[in-house]
Amino acid sequence: MPTFQPANRTRYLASAFFVASLLGSLAGMSQRANAADDPRAARCVAAYEQAQRERREGKLTAAQELLRTCTQECPARFSRDCQRWQSEVEAAIPTVRFRVADDRGRKVEYARILVDGILLRNEIPEGPVAVDPGEHEFRFERIGSPPATVKVTLKPGERDREIAASIAPSSEGEPGLSSSSGESPRTESGSRPLAYTFGIVGIAALATSGVLLVKGHMDRSDLVSQNCEPRCNPDDVDSIRTLWWLSAASAGIGVVSLGLAYWQWPRVHTSPKTTVSLVPLPGGLAIRGEM
Repeated sequence: MPTFQPANRTRYLASAFFVASLLGSLAGMSQRANAADDPRAARCVAAYEQAQRERREGKLTAAQELLRTCTQECPARFSRDCQRWQSEVEAAIPTVRFRVADDRGRKVEYARILVDGILLRNEIPEGPVAVDPGEHEFRFERIGSPPATVKVTLKPGERDREIAASIAPSSEGEPGLSSSSGESPRTESGSRPLAYTFGIVGIAALATSGVLLVKGHMDRSDLVSQNCEPRCNPDDVDSIRTLWWLSAASAGIGVVSLGLAYWQWPRVHTSPKTTVSLVPLPGGLAIRGEM
């Protein structure tokens, strides 16, 4: 049979007391619903319990988000506890600053940062970034360059720990005596779902225009057969004109929609390969580009 250590027994009793007290408080807030079925109560209890587990496991950034939920969803006397714990967690979360350069010492601004294989940022941030304490592997990736990795151990409460990395120049063109872009880059523009949507709208609008046009001509033929001109009922005449105006407007919408469908249809663009080089001149140097 499992046994509880004194510390575990204390946490278990405290958690049970919290849940019972919380449900009692929320039951007093609403007489029509059971507190156990109240979504707000469920979010409060889940955030409270999960935040404590994340905190014990050292996942302070996750615990911080859960404590924010606890502060917002729990009754006042419990949210005060969550606010206190949130302050303690924020004080314990380390922060890091990144300094990334190429092999010539030039600052690198655009590179993906992964922490233990999980994406942290898509570019190098200027300010501090919060990271859980413990041992981490920071990986810096840039297109055309080999990745750089840095392993560090962050202590709880550590502030502005500098993470320095060096990335080799990108093969897609760095300033120098000469460089070539290699294969011509291929990019795709447009959106297939939008093209389908506009196409369907355009076809439907043109079909509606045709139906309205035919209906207008049929109504006009009926008036002509009655030999009522020039004393035809003005309402009948206005109805036929309205049908023709609606037909023209629907046709315009159809043409525009089909044009947008054509414009949104995906197409691949290939950029020409370029070569940049420095050319010596009698008065100095010039930059020459070849495509």
